[in-house]
Amino acid sequence: GRPLTNALLFCGQPWCYVEASCRAHVHKSGIFPGHALYFSYETCNAADFFSSELLLDTLRGRLLRAGVPGTEVPKLVKPAAGTGRPTGYVAEFMDHLFDTVGATIQMQEISDDSKNEFPLSTYSACARDVALGRLDFCYGYFWETPQRLVATAFTPVFETDLFYLVVPGGDSQGAAGMIGKVFAPFSVGLWC
Repeated sequence: GRPLTNALLFCGQPWCYVEASCRAHVHKSGIFPGHALYFSYETCNAADFFSSELLLDTLRGRLLRAGVPGTEVPKLVKPAAGTGRPTGYVAEFMDHLFDTVGATIQMQEISDDSKNEFPLSTYSACARDVALGRLDFCYGYFWETPQRLVATAFTPVFETDLFYLVVPGGDSQGAAGMIGKVFAPFSVGLWC
């Protein structure tokens, strides 16, 4: 067959089934429930980029430099300069992850150089500082734009913004009439 264009990254990595007692880093397979099967990337000379334990170990005990591009209540509230970590549910989620693995966060301002490069977006400026190695990550609720994706990697999406475009149609109602249509089910005449 032909390889899937949307296959998960680990699908392309070589791996082998191994004994549970194998000295290499092994994982229990969940593909065949009821069977104790184990696999390993290491035995096939491949890097295991997908193990949560290995990913957590990359953060354990590290000092991470963080920037905060802006405030979006209740998601993220930027602290006053020098007063600690941001608050809001996005920041609290990220802090929980970093505290769990034992990483230390050092707050830093986004560089003036990056702010000058992106005067209309502190979010793009923060992503630029990550790309240049000035920061390790940015707290925030970022839209993944093509420009930002070229600069740095993003975490998996955990919330989606939906946008709807309302345009006048070919009928004679106009824009106000179209917007009013959403209230039609609540009209008095309909329910009496």
